[in-house]
Amino acid sequence: MNQENYYQILGVSENATGEQIRQAYRSLCKDLHPDILPRDAGENLKKLAEQRIKMITIAYSTLNDENLRREYDLKISTKPLCTESAEV
Repeated sequence: MNQENYYQILGVSENATGEQIRQAYRSLCKDLHPDILPRDAGENLKKLAEQRIKMITIAYSTLNDENLRREYDLKISTKPLCTESAEV
């Protein structure tokens, strides 16, 4: 399953500060808020905006919590945990 990672969803780097994450979240939600969409926006556009806001909120909830962010970072990390080989 090809899934966008939470940092990409919010448009921040993996070493973003909590404040940068908060600002990105607020900006994205403001841009996608139902009151901002044109009155003549179709139902499909409104549903897409609603789905995107849900994804943004999940990403923010995870990255805004230190423990959840640490767990998420470990989960997405492709770096090996141990780079030294054991010699006998």
